[in-house]
Formats: sequence, structure tokens, C-alpha cells
Amino acid sequence: MLTTTFYNGLEWIDVYKDNSVYRRNERNILSLDIINKYKLNDVVFFDIECTGFNKDIDKIFSISIGKFNDGVFEASVYFNAYDEEKLLREVYSSFNRDNICTFNGMALDIPFLNARFEKYNINKLSYTKHYDFYRMLCPYVKVLGSKGKSLKNFEMLIGISRKDNIDGKECRDKYFEYIKYNASKYIDEIVQHNLEDVLNLPKLFNIVSYISANNLKRDDSILNSQQQYVKRLLNIRKLNGNIVESSVVSQKDARKLIYELKRKNTDLDSINSIITDIKNREKLYK
Repeated sequence: MLTTTFYNGLEWIDVYKDNSVYRRNERNILSLDIINKYKLNDVVFFDIECTGFNKDIDKIFSISIGKFNDGVFEASVYFNAYDEEKLLREVYSSFNRDNICTFNGMALDIPFLNARFEKYNINKLSYTKHYDFYRMLCPYVKVLGSKGKSLKNFEMLIGISRKDNIDGKECRDKYFEYIKYNASKYIDEIVQHNLEDVLNLPKLFNIVSYISANNLKRDDSILNSQQQYVKRLLNIRKLNGNIVESSVVSQKDARKLIYELKRKNTDLDSINSIITDIKNREKLYK
């Protein structure tokens, strides 16, 4: 039987022993224009908390999931201190939308989740588009005036003030304290941290929209000299050189293209792969 209590405005639903779900709904956290522009009704926002960074040894103990439904953002935190498999099986059905959104998920959340899913013979995540705000916003730190590259740094840019005051490492420490002392106050801090991570993710689309509307260039944007040179090399190969005029093209992109285009035996597949990556990156902001 499900039992319901309330914690700091969160509905706390005990699903079964040692596996709890905390839920909170928020209205008007983002304009309908932005929700519709980026088709956020098709996006699952999520964040994981784990005991370390070794996906083969460490385990996940908390996962926050957020989704838009009729303009309301529904956030849930799934917590299980002892049984990772139950936690993962409980949360798996929540990944039921075409696209996903994370902060540094390409480097941590996705490979870690998939490794743990594989351990328990659960299918890996399947998705079409991934909005990874770490990769999308960090190239614009200077032009945006951010003090750093952390999630909290970008939240501060748009006036977000958190209730929780711990970081990812401290969250792990709280987990081990909970295991040691079995004190519910540590769960409270873990849940609040994991919840705010996912509650604030959609709001960062305000920054993405600002970058797009103002056609901001990356801090490491392609140099004019590189741009002209790459365009000339692409045109020689009868490829569209206009791609390097995009504001998302970096100096690294230019160096990779120059290397491939100047090779004696040009690999068109490699060139097209770089161009496709630029186009896909560009689509994320529009």
C-alpha cells in the first residue's frame, strides 16, 4: 500500500521498503514560447547521484526526473540507499520521451546509467536528441559573463537562488552518513539537492534562447582567417563553405576541417562527419 506524507512541499510516496519517490509540481517556470520552441513536452530532464565515478564499481542511489505536462513541470526524485536494481527498474519507465536534457550527461549520467542498466540486464537509454547544458553553455562563459562552468554558476546568471547548499561531493558524503547513522535528515539534504538539479534545468533554456536570439559567438569562435581558409578549401572540394559562418563553429572545428581537407587522400566521410556535427550542434540552439 502506498503511504503519502509531505516534506518541504514535496509529496513523499513510499513505494516499497527503502525505495521512495518524492514529487513536486511547479507552474510557470518557463514561458510557453520557449517550451514550444524547443518542444520541451518531448524532453525528459534528469540527474543522477552516485557513490563515485567508476561506473563498474560505484552505484546510483538517487535519480531526479522532470517532465512538462500541459505547461506544468513535474519533478520526481527516486531514492534507494540499498537496492540499486530496484531503483533503476522503478525509474526506467520514466525515460519515455524522445529527447533528454542533462548537465554534463554525455560525460557522466548517460555512460554511468547505461553501465548500471547493463549490469541488471535492463535496456540502455534510447533517445533522439540530447540537450547537454554543460556542452551547450560552457563555450559561452565569457560572453555571458558567467563566473564559472558549474550548474550553479549558470543558475546564478538567471537569478536562481537554491535552498540546498551542498555540491555533488557533499551529496555523496551525506549518503555515506545516512548509511552509517540511518538518520533521515541526510535523506532530506540528498533529495533537496537532487530535486533542485532537475527543477532548474528547464530554466537554462532561457540562456539558450538568449544565445540564439542574439546570435552570440562562442568564446573560442572560429577566427576570420580560419573561416576564409576553410571556405576556400571546402569550395575547392565542391562542398558548401557557408557552414563555417555558423556562430557555433569553433577554432577546433576549423583545425579539424583544415587537417582533413589538406590530406593527400581526402576522407570525405570524416569531413561530412565534422560538418554534420556542426549542423546538429546548431539545431540545439534554434
